[in-house]
Amino acid sequence: KGDDNQPGGMIQADAATNSLIITASDPVYRNLRSVIDQLDARRAQVYIEALIVELNSTTQGQLGIQWQVASGQFLGGTNLAAAAGNVAGNSIINLTTGGTAASTGLAANLSNLNQGLNIGWLHNMFGVQGLGALLQYFSGVSDANVLSTPNLITLDNEEAKIVVGQNVPIATGSYSNLTSGTTSNAFNTYDRRDVGLTLHVKPQITDGGILKLQLYTEDSAVVSGTTNSQTGPTFTKRSIQSTILADNGEIIVLGGLMQDNYQVSNSKVPLLGDIPWIGQLFRSESKQRQKTNLMVFLRPVIISDRGTAQEVTANRYDYIQGVTGAYKSDNNVIRDKDDPVVPPMPIGPSQGGTAAGNLFDLDKMRRQQLQRQVAPVPAQPLPEATPAQSQGVPQQAVPQQPLTTAPGASQ
Repeated sequence: KGDDNQPGGMIQADAATNSLIITASDPVYRNLRSVIDQLDARRAQVYIEALIVELNSTTQGQLGIQWQVASGQFLGGTNLAAAAGNVAGNSIINLTTGGTAASTGLAANLSNLNQGLNIGWLHNMFGVQGLGALLQYFSGVSDANVLSTPNLITLDNEEAKIVVGQNVPIATGSYSNLTSGTTSNAFNTYDRRDVGLTLHVKPQITDGGILKLQLYTEDSAVVSGTTNSQTGPTFTKRSIQSTILADNGEIIVLGGLMQDNYQVSNSKVPLLGDIPWIGQLFRSESKQRQKTNLMVFLRPVIISDRGTAQEVTANRYDYIQGVTGAYKSDNNVIRDKDDPVVPPMPIGPSQGGTAAGNLFDLDKMRRQQLQRQVAPVPAQPLPEATPAQSQGVPQQAVPQQPLTTAPGASQ
């Protein structure tokens, strides 16, 4: 502190000790002190949990008959390769070509037929293929129910991020070596991308307890069968980027998608395919219906004191403890009854414990798993007709099970 007549002052920040060095007069210092007291307070935190619900249903089917007649230099028939969505029809040419080739050719072409019921018929006249027929019938149903709940906690006005997935390499370039006279890849360059579930959020607590949330959520995956493609893998991506206002503890919907995709593909021989009943022999039809329902919800909770922080932590801790305790391995070959489980939540300093007195111990977790398999026996009162026995043999107290929550939480 300087002279009272000194008009101004100087403030220096020491980041190593998180302190301010102030050189100023008493009036200026007192004014700065009141401002520092308001700023030097416990900052509020925000616990954010998201709920991503996705329901996919795909139904597809195909029915068709194809014909082919060949004799000498004459060829006639149908080549109806109807397809709707992921349903791809086979041509009868694959069947008849394999029939005229060697036995290996027939086996190779028959192995390329689609899923479902495939009935083929070949008839040879004088060693030359004369008539062929192919019946295709397929029906498939695929359902998927995806439920994800990413959650994280961060300080007010601080950005947080959680990523659960894989880091996939993506080829970005290839350099060839031409100096040796032969073309060979000298080296390849790759880039990496996070694939999975991602949640970015930056909360800001406004007046009245309303939260302003800047968020980005993404659910992506690699499409199977595209990892070895020369153009690189194909990704599915569902993302939402928005800035919203939410009340403390209330659930708010961020957005979603509801889609119903219906595809029909018909192939037929003109005139013959329109004949009732008989026309079924000269046409092929495939259908596919795909429904998608995607919704994303968000729930923020303001943590402004130690009690709220302990309450949220105990809730999540009890949940994961129950999940691990109820888990049972289906391995009957190698049975291990010594699986580690999550122990009861340790008591912190706010409940009378010490900061370093209840550290996690894996050996203790295994021992508690064995103790939990034996149920405690309730104490039985001694009969009144045997007073001598009650005086000579003290009654054994039943060991009390450790609490799963803080002792003061139930009071």
